[in-house]
Amino acid sequence: MQAQLLTFTGLCVGPLALISPLIAALRPPFLAPLGGLLLYNLGVCAPVLLGLGVWARTPLQLGQSTFFNYQGTSTYHFLAVLPIMGLPVGLVVGMGLSTTLLIAAGLGVLGLLAVPLWTRGLGRLLRGQRHAMATGFRDE
Repeated sequence: MQAQLLTFTGLCVGPLALISPLIAALRPPFLAPLGGLLLYNLGVCAPVLLGLGVWARTPLQLGQSTFFNYQGTSTYHFLAVLPIMGLPVGLVVGMGLSTTLLIAAGLGVLGLLAVPLWTRGLGRLLRGQRHAMATGFRDE
């Protein structure tokens, strides 16, 4: 679970770290939204997305093209991701950008502070689901 979290964190932080100097030079006001939403991604989206992976049981066809490949994704993934995508959008519409950034960053910080709790919980859940996942991956 920690390796997946580290990968997710690297994929969120890495590109932002690369473009931040350019954004700071060209559009400094964009840094606050990027920072607030980065915290939201790391603290809120990470546990949800990593938790969804615990229930993945669809075998992957390794020979299939990767172009528009949604293997392993089901309707429940889409339905679970809608609220975490829609929350910031709904807050911007209802409360404005500044308030949304404060709320999103606050939720993200709370999630980051709780990393030891939710990684332990997801790890336990993953250990409990491992046999069902292996059976699903073997397409039995």
